[in-house]
Amino acid sequence: MNLFNFFNKKSPVIIIDMLSLFYSLGFKGNIPPRTQLQILRRLTKFSDREKIRIIAVLSGEALYKAPNGKKFDNILILYSNSVSNHINKAIRVTKSKNGILITDDSKASKSNITTMRCRTFKKAFDLNNDTRNKPSNSFKRRSKENSNNYKNQAIEENNTQNDTINELIDLVD
Repeated sequence: MNLFNFFNKKSPVIIIDMLSLFYSLGFKGNIPPRTQLQILRRLTKFSDREKIRIIAVLSGEALYKAPNGKKFDNILILYSNSVSNHINKAIRVTKSKNGILITDDSKASKSNITTMRCRTFKKAFDLNNDTRNKPSNSFKRRSKENSNNYKNQAIEENNTQNDTINELIDLVD
């Protein structure tokens, strides 16, 4: 399943606006370095699976394990000087590499480059998650049914115990 084959024959270069990707994944504010590295590792797996080259554009202080201008596994890591200059850096890199920019910033769509929204990219990117650790819907449904069965059994046992006690005692109505 090579998602980006339809853009051109050779392996495409994907430039990812990591701030937009973090936001689309539900992260807001300052992202801890550990989380940033985990997402970069997921991108590495995605890159291997899709056979594409990825350049990740982050903002802020360079991470120790992912320094500026160096590769993190097989992903080139670049940093913008500031959040306000971030999208401009991503656009410049995209133009110089003739790549595809993954972003949700409207400024990128006004420039003359190929873009893809983060939510579209996220659909393919989320396929890379390890789903073996997540319960399936049928498992959840079975768990709920079992839970209801246990509740019903407990109610029946309680009613049976109450009937037995009531038989032993002379109740006055």
